[in-house]
Amino acid sequence: MKLYTISGILTTKTGLHIGMGKEAMKIGGIDMPVLKRVVFWDEENKRISIENGQEREEPYIPGSSLKGKIRSLLEYFFGLHQALLAKKDLVEENKKKKLEDLIGYPISTSHLQFLDESHQQYAQLIILGFGESGGEEKKQNQIEISRLIFRDALITEGLRKRILEDEISITEEKIENAIDRITGTTHQRGGGLRHIERVVPGVTFEVNFGVREFNEGEGNLFIALLLLGLKLLEMDYLGGHGTRGYGRVEFNIKKSEKQKGEGEGGKKKNGLPSLDWSVEDLKKYIDDQLKNHSQLKFIGKSKTN
Repeated sequence: MKLYTISGILTTKTGLHIGMGKEAMKIGGIDMPVLKRVVFWDEENKRISIENGQEREEPYIPGSSLKGKIRSLLEYFFGLHQALLAKKDLVEENKKKKLEDLIGYPISTSHLQFLDESHQQYAQLIILGFGESGGEEKKQNQIEISRLIFRDALITEGLRKRILEDEISITEEKIENAIDRITGTTHQRGGGLRHIERVVPGVTFEVNFGVREFNEGEGNLFIALLLLGLKLLEMDYLGGHGTRGYGRVEFNIKKSEKQKGEGEGGKKKNGLPSLDWSVEDLKKYIDDQLKNHSQLKFIGKSKTN
């Protein structure tokens, strides 16, 4: 097995809200706080300490949030859920209930029997890239371990130091309300005024992804899949309230070991995928890889119904 690292910087372009649970509501407090982790700040040595120091909190982006959002975007981009919905009224009656139970869930091996051959390839790519629950039926002739690894994104070191030295704050409180369409006043049934905490625009997080290569030639394919997901995320949003302007982010990805053959600006000198490519180019690259490496074990065909 080979393991490749894709790292870089995520920058918030608009306010970001990835929420956390709250055990008790404080009067006049934040209704919807952002997710934070505890760090210990050694004031004397001006560094993070794991042994002693002042307890502080800082926002971070869980790897699970990145993984879940990117997987969802890719599933829709490849038309998998649309294909399942279109199939709903066409399957045999004895299989209809099973399909209805699967609709809306992440794509898994159980979905393959309801997809045509072209969609099956994309579904299998998603399954191997992101994994599936342990309860799914497995083939015994292939390695099922997820190819993609998503790690928590932490605030960049320079920015963290400024925050912990109380030079800047990277969160803000945004007040929103629901308006009664008749009276034009705050609608109490809609929750009245809501105090939402969010990370301000311009905050930088270190992102780090891993790509496992078990079969010769598949590494670039899964790197391209990851980059396509990042590209789609830039066009969509991360976290909550995205249709109200939250969650726009931008990635600046460093070259991995797999990408060192590229020309200046990420051009396709040796045909290696880059975030500088368009969505269309990344999609075409993935399609070409699926054709050129059809001998890879995970490209096996499943029976359609």
